[in-house]
Amino acid sequence: MIEHYTSRPLPYYAAYLQGGDYIVNIEVDKQASQPDEEAGFIKNIWIKYQEYEWEINLERLEVQFKNGSEKFFSHQDCWNERGKKKWFPCKYKIDLPDVTFKMAHHQRALNMHRKDGFFKNNPDVKNYYGAVVSKEQLRYLKEFKEILI
Repeated sequence: MIEHYTSRPLPYYAAYLQGGDYIVNIEVDKQASQPDEEAGFIKNIWIKYQEYEWEINLERLEVQFKNGSEKFFSHQDCWNERGKKKWFPCKYKIDLPDVTFKMAHHQRALNMHRKDGFFKNNPDVKNYYGAVVSKEQLRYLKEFKEILI
């Protein structure tokens, strides 16, 4: 979940991470039941690492892979309060050499866990983080690392 209030109209698209071998963009939207003052939840995620790509829809639990990216991807099944397995996988993980991305369906969240060597391999990391870049599409990156229109 986006932890702060934003006045951006929803849905909107944001650059979560830009730099080095990484591009991570998110689409933020709201559920109809959410109060107006809440900022919304991550609906879609597009991750590009080198030539590998993932498009993840946390709302519909759909994942698309490109260029053999399946080898970095895994999912865990959710368990209900009584310890019974639910019918859908709800936690996704992309485990890359110097960072692991974890996504959760229920919370609609994206977490980045840096591994040993991340800062050594990415010395300019303080300039990687992005901002809202588009109201139109997930892959739009004007004046960022890459432009895909």
